[in-house]
Amino acid sequence: MAALLPAETKASGMAGLVRTFRALGIKEANLSNTELLEDHIKRNLVAGWNVFLASPSFYFLWHLVHKAGFTTSAVRSITGSVRIVPFLGLLYGTCACAIPWTTSLLMDRGQSVTEAKSNASTVVMLSGVAVLEAIVELRGCGVAFNQMTVGALLCFVPALIGRLAAGVLVQQQKIGGEFHNVLPPAWKLDGGLKSSLYSLCETLCIDTDFFKTVVGTSVFQHILNGITYVLLTHGQKTRMLHLGRYLTGGLDGTAASAMQQFARTVSLRLGFCGVWNWLGSQPVAHWEAMDQALCLLEGRPAPGQA
Repeated sequence: MAALLPAETKASGMAGLVRTFRALGIKEANLSNTELLEDHIKRNLVAGWNVFLASPSFYFLWHLVHKAGFTTSAVRSITGSVRIVPFLGLLYGTCACAIPWTTSLLMDRGQSVTEAKSNASTVVMLSGVAVLEAIVELRGCGVAFNQMTVGALLCFVPALIGRLAAGVLVQQQKIGGEFHNVLPPAWKLDGGLKSSLYSLCETLCIDTDFFKTVVGTSVFQHILNGITYVLLTHGQKTRMLHLGRYLTGGLDGTAASAMQQFARTVSLRLGFCGVWNWLGSQPVAHWEAMDQALCLLEGRPAPGQA
């Protein structure tokens, strides 16, 4: 949709957003116009777009590991991704606005810019934004609002915060950064299997962040899977007993099934994080509209204009 808008329109919108930030008290001495545009507006737009692109893989695998069948899982991956669009926009829009405001506030209280940015991201992502993320995931998996219970959400949100810390925060911070292969550069020159593995990791953008995301999110994801599954199957009648049965007995009520289900959760995270990590590792194109927005804010002609 953004590609259909003229660059001037996008530039005007971004410049207006920066002016709104200033009106809300974000000082230019703390965060420059360039930082607001690059580190917050652009970063969150790209991060939200990456999550949307990766969402079909998550919802497909989620339904597949819960024995929905290939065709059903494929259809639900599309419907789930479409269903989350407004909530995803609200989620990353909130991050784009709340994180710079919190950063500026922390800098006013004496924190360095590095400390303030890190702490602001953590505070925002692990507070009210977690509720939005919970709605995104539950709705994407097919849980209707009338199936959600307060008790289930009270269990869901803490587990989600744990997964957010290991997932979203890691992937969001790497956007636009330089990719570093998880394997040592010497493997590239060794030939044979080592060279092939190095090339594979290079192609798939496998770095240390990939493994941090997979390992750090799998345990929390398993709990989230359990809550989502019992909400889908029991709705308002969901009890902690149902979640306990899922975690200790899987889908078939046996210890072997529980172990198998956790292994499926790990495979889900491997698949989804592979797609998400690859998207987050791609170079971000330069936005001409951002240059024009800076010119508007600074009162000088746009590039190419007299």
